[in-house]
Amino acid sequence: MPTMFFQWRHLRQVALRRLAIASCLGGFLTFLFGAWLAPWLWEVGFWLLHRLPWWQPVPFPSLVPFVAAPTIRLGSIWLVYYLLTYLWAMLTRSPRQRQAYHASWELECRDDDWSLSAYTRSAPRQEALLSQA
Repeated sequence: MPTMFFQWRHLRQVALRRLAIASCLGGFLTFLFGAWLAPWLWEVGFWLLHRLPWWQPVPFPSLVPFVAAPTIRLGSIWLVYYLLTYLWAMLTRSPRQRQAYHASWELECRDDDWSLSAYTRSAPRQEALLSQA
């Protein structure tokens, strides 16, 4: 039995470590997206607008200058956005957790003698007993 506890504890630690690594990697990739790809996609959008008059040849924007000189400010903004959404997801309950919480709360209230549902269920029984007497 003690070995099962240690195995479960080890598996939990491994899962938490993997989750931490995935979160850090997600933050790093978010920063790179904001620093490299977001400005390039913005430039591609301008290229499409300038390309509408098809007779004006405009070269397609290359990704190399954006990778060589990343926009640190925009990457930092994306990273802050990632961190805020990650914290919000960690601090709030998921719909499934909320549903389980409400279900447990309703069960506790149903078992309570002073609950409204217990009062409404017992009221017709008392009236039937009074009418029989």
